[in-house]
Amino acid sequence: MAELRWVLLAVGAAVIVAIWLYGRYAAKPKRRPIDENLIDAVRDDLPELNDVMEPGLRREDIEALRGMRATNAPVTDEYIVQLHVKARTPVSGTELFPALIDAGLSFGRMDIFHHLDDSEGEVFSVANMVEPGSFDPLHPETLIETPGVSLFAVLPGPLPGGATLERMLSCARGLADALDGEVLDETRSAMTKQTEAHLRERVAEYEARQRARARDA
Repeated sequence: MAELRWVLLAVGAAVIVAIWLYGRYAAKPKRRPIDENLIDAVRDDLPELNDVMEPGLRREDIEALRGMRATNAPVTDEYIVQLHVKARTPVSGTELFPALIDAGLSFGRMDIFHHLDDSEGEVFSVANMVEPGSFDPLHPETLIETPGVSLFAVLPGPLPGGATLERMLSCARGLADALDGEVLDETRSAMTKQTEAHLRERVAEYEARQRARARDA
């Protein structure tokens, strides 16, 4: 049962990341409702998510669900960084939302929280672990309980990858303290010093590839 629960939580995180990516690339002059057909398309493939929920979830993993890339989306080398914060016991909205706000997060696009830079760019986002991943902070009583939140960033972003990762780690630690919980990596294993080092290495390797690609362009 515990393994099934984590699979369902992973499903929720994958859905919200997929929807976020679609929103990032869909060219639209103003905010529009999420395409319900897109959400249904992702859910159609949920039984196969074990095949893609591997360490270092990448854009192509998400697109493989059902060809998620928008027709006008540029082809780029992207990398998705994911962390999770699991509370020791499930928390309610009245407990969770103040912690998110105290962590400097802003509620916004996709009905999830975001860490913004000085130019209001979304450095990383924080979603509910439970599908569909969204929040309603104006009505915290509607969130009866959740085991925690998922943090994710798509590189390249408004900040260098290394700075983005450090901000994510700092936020995750703060939320773990506030929720009496723990920080987990993308495989939902406990975050260790070694895991952090590997994350930094992967981000540094990604940025090195980006620099090499820019030089060769």
